Amino acid sequence: MSSESEIKKIAREDILRILGEKKGNVLLDVIEKEVNVSHKYVMRAIGELIKEQLIQGEGSFLKLTEKGQQSTKDILNKHLVCENYFKQLRSETKAHEIAHVLEHYVSHEVINNIKNLYV
Repeated sequence: MSSESEIKKIAREDILRILGEKKGNVLLDVIEKEVNVSHKYVMRAIGELIKEQLIQGEGSFLKLTEKGQQSTKDILNKHLVCENYFKQLRSETKAHEIAHVLEHYVSHEVINNIKNLYV
């Protein structure tokens, strides 16, 4: 995967996660502050997500579509599993930061193994 396509993938997943966590209309400014990539990548990712009917825009606000809500479940699950695991080892803030990175790279198999560690 080229670095540009990886950046776009991460931006897409972050946008979906943010919208899934916030449940409702979210200002574009809020999303741009939370997604740690350039404006260009955020806007490209948003354009793709709208085209795929995963999100919709209303003025300066974005929200998940029903289809987007389904896609977001997997991303949120990966994030929460990683975050809950690392809360045992780090501060809540640090665990959240670690989860933001790992959610993009861990497989379902790894997530299931992490779940088994603390269940």
